[in-house]
Formats: sequence, structure tokens, C-alpha cells
Amino acid sequence: MLAKAEFSTDEEAQSFVPPAECVAEVTDDARFTGGRLVQTSRHEL
Repeated sequence: MLAKAEFSTDEEAQSFVPPAECVAEVTDDARFTGGRLVQTSRHEL
């Protein structure tokens, strides 16, 4: 499952504690951007 969180301020983002079910931060991972995610296979992830 892929989830997205948006924040109004940097302080909100810094204080965010993800749920235990979240196992990876993918913000800066190019494989998870736009149409690229659709084209990436499970094996490549």
C-alpha cells in the first residue's frame, strides 16, 4: 500500500509520526513518482 501525507508547514511535517505499518519512506525515491510507478515491476521495487 502506498500512502501520501501533506502538511501546511514544515513544523507539521517534522512532528509527523507515521503509523507502525509504514515500513519505508519513498519521498525522494524516483521509482515512486508519477507514471514511473505504474511502469515499475514488483521485482524492481
